[in-house]
Amino acid sequence: MPLNLEQIQFIDRYLKNSGMLYDDVRAEYVDHISSALEAEEESDSFDFYNHFKNYMIKHKTDLLKRYEKSETRAFWLILSQLLKKAFNVRVILVSAVVYAFSYFGIHYTIKQYLILPILLLALFSVFWMIWGRKNIGKKTLYQYKLMMLIFAFDYFSLQFFNSNTSNWNLYLLGFYIWFNVSGLYLYYQQTQRMKFIESVS
Repeated sequence: MPLNLEQIQFIDRYLKNSGMLYDDVRAEYVDHISSALEAEEESDSFDFYNHFKNYMIKHKTDLLKRYEKSETRAFWLILSQLLKKAFNVRVILVSAVVYAFSYFGIHYTIKQYLILPILLLALFSVFWMIWGRKNIGKKTLYQYKLMMLIFAFDYFSLQFFNSNTSNWNLYLLGFYIWFNVSGLYLYYQQTQRMKFIESVS
């Protein structure tokens, strides 16, 4: 039987007071601990607070050590998730539509595509700024790492656009759009997870 909201909130507050400040990472530990306690809840003698106390006595040190490594692990996790999302059917279809619009709608009006990636980068930047204002006060490690990774990719990819090589720009633009759509899709899935965090905060 699942834990009730009050019990989940108790776990969340305890972990936050123990130093787990990133909301999205902490949510993973709340879920992990809740699942472990729910497995013990079948017994007639189950008492949430005693079972939670005993669980933390055994596992708290290990959990905190794993949490401290989360920031380094987050970069590689985000990168691997981005690569997986890149081959999602929805991501491929949306990327193809955006690319087709870019090719057929803008090919003859904007020289060599140089302005398009700049516009896309500007739109993406505005999106992140709006999200940042909306989520002031929340500490979200994975979304922060995702934002930094996308910005870094966008900045360096812009350096390779060449006003004299239209074919190269076509390939680079396609990859540029594909990567950003993958990032947006991953962001969307992470915001769905954040709804859980908001429900227990």
